[in-house]
Amino acid sequence: RVAITAGGDGCDIDGSYFTDFVDFVPESNVKFVVGAFDGYFNYAKMAQAFIYIKECGAEYIATNVDMNHALNDARLLPGTGAVLEGLTQSLGIQPKPGRNGHSALIPLL
Repeated sequence: RVAITAGGDGCDIDGSYFTDFVDFVPESNVKFVVGAFDGYFNYAKMAQAFIYIKECGAEYIATNVDMNHALNDARLLPGTGAVLEGLTQSLGIQPKPGRNGHSALIPLL
């Protein structure tokens, strides 16, 4: 089961935001955190992923770690690797690759 889904509005936070995580109780059946491109990735999702990986032992997998995504021949945009870099750095570990051609996700299906 993956506990963190895409979506969100990216709204600003107030000073009490961090206290929301004091009473956060992770779901016990989450075994994997799969990072994929998410245009609405925010601090709450990163914090929840961090808790699942650090405190619950969930395995950290990324669909890809590309730092850039080619929108067209003339424009690059930040890629999945760029979106996940804050989580990766705060964890101090690299995600296992889960892109097509890698075997990390196959046993999970």
